[in-house]
Amino acid sequence: MLDPHPERVAALLRAELPDTELRVRSEVASAVADADIICCATPATRPLFDTQMLPMAAHVNAIGAYRPTMRELPDDLLASSTIVIDELDAVLAESGEIIHVIDAGVITAKRLVELGSALTSPSAQRRPNRLQVGRPRHAGLGDRKICSSLPLCPDRRREPATTCGGR
Repeated sequence: MLDPHPERVAALLRAELPDTELRVRSEVASAVADADIICCATPATRPLFDTQMLPMAAHVNAIGAYRPTMRELPDDLLASSTIVIDELDAVLAESGEIIHVIDAGVITAKRLVELGSALTSPSAQRRPNRLQVGRPRHAGLGDRKICSSLPLCPDRRREPATTCGGR
């Protein structure tokens, strides 16, 4: 968890999630450096972190940036990742970082994988040592499905940690 007030957030979350390993940080680099899953839920207008800060096979959920003027993720992350979305038309109309990378020519809409295909098509399944981005329009169920159905990198031997980015 990333927060400018890590002690306060840690106390709050430990009371609500007593059996969950929590790592609360005040700096982005240390928050994402060894996270298996990174959840971004912010109204940011610029990327929250550099792609080089991430582990080689992280999964990033980006549920903020719900307006065309918002962005949470860097272009090179989207260019090098499998991008799983819930609904193509909605994401193309609302997701700031997706609109930005398509308009900038970094990716095309053909690179976006709808959730149904990601769950059923072997060619869309997660590959080891590759970054993956989940960009659902409706956070809860989409993020849960994306995270629970696509395996983590095989060299991870611990339970996935969740890191949330915020500014």
